[in-house]
Amino acid sequence: FKSQLRSKRHALVMFYAPWCGHCKAAKPEFEMAAEQLKEEPRMVLAAVNCVDNPAVCKLYDVKGYPTFKYFRYQKNSSGYDGGRKAADFVNFLKNLEGDSGVQTENSEQSSVAKEQKKVSENKKTDKQEVPNHSGSDQLLQLTDGNFKTLVAKHKHLFVMFYGKGCSECDSVRAVFAEVARMNDPGSGIATLAVCDVDTSPAVAAELKVDKLPTFKYIRNGKFVLNYSGEIAANLLHEFIKRLKNLSKDEL
Repeated sequence: FKSQLRSKRHALVMFYAPWCGHCKAAKPEFEMAAEQLKEEPRMVLAAVNCVDNPAVCKLYDVKGYPTFKYFRYQKNSSGYDGGRKAADFVNFLKNLEGDSGVQTENSEQSSVAKEQKKVSENKKTDKQEVPNHSGSDQLLQLTDGNFKTLVAKHKHLFVMFYGKGCSECDSVRAVFAEVARMNDPGSGIATLAVCDVDTSPAVAAELKVDKLPTFKYIRNGKFVLNYSGEIAANLLHEFIKRLKNLSKDEL
């Protein structure tokens, strides 16, 4: 990866996760652009799977998916927030290559900024509001920032992972909120939590979340098992009640 970037004046890299809906939409366009530019000696488009390569994504401060970053001879010049069609990716790099004269670092960054502005003028936002279901206030919000603190505080955690690219996550989260209302905080059973993989990619990568929605049981800060049963409030509740008493053999 690094050797490839070092040899190219212009590189555009897509950081993605396999469960990300927006990544699935953008990846074919990105691959089409890469095919169109494969004969260009000074340009390259590359993709990094952050679930398989969490260290690389952490190194480049990837906070959500997909993330696009522009590199010049391996040096991270800027983030890319332009269009996500093949023509957008191709035109972005070709327009940079077409700039005449010797560029300083500042002028290179200025050129990138200009291209970003041009290709992003008509770009629609990917943000999606998450409805506040009844019972949601009883679910802990697990994030990259509080993960270590919460797993240290709560011996038994049962976590639902969701994301904005998941069409069924909203209805499943409503079911999970119903489970939270059924849960007695003083019973000593697992604490329920949710995690937005788009805003907490490090947690998702560490726990190897590869599809959405996903339920994971964490005991003493370590992953124990996935829940693969039917998504129904009563079944989830019964499963959660049994977690703390499961023996190693049953796990």
